[in-house]
Amino acid sequence: MDRAVALMQDPSCTSERRQAEWPREVFTEGITNRLTGCYVGSLHEPGSCVLVRVYGRNTELYVDRQREVEMFQVLHAHGCGPLIFCTFHNGICYEFN
Repeated sequence: MDRAVALMQDPSCTSERRQAEWPREVFTEGITNRLTGCYVGSLHEPGSCVLVRVYGRNTELYVDRQREVEMFQVLHAHGCGPLIFCTFHNGICYEFN
């Protein structure tokens, strides 16, 4: 993962290089959210996939997003859930094993 962070911070890194280094996959099975997986290492390494989930329109009316993040954190602390890398206004980014 440190290599991925270094690559993102490299100003000479082009989008073509990023695509070659980090293959991406858009998952289309969801109903409301948009989910993209970025593979940053061997597919057999734990934590090699980073998921970026953009919440669907008005889903906050049904899902308490702050509570969802808190539950991710509790589960991760007990070895049962993903590490959250960041949250943003309409989404979340976390590891996937």
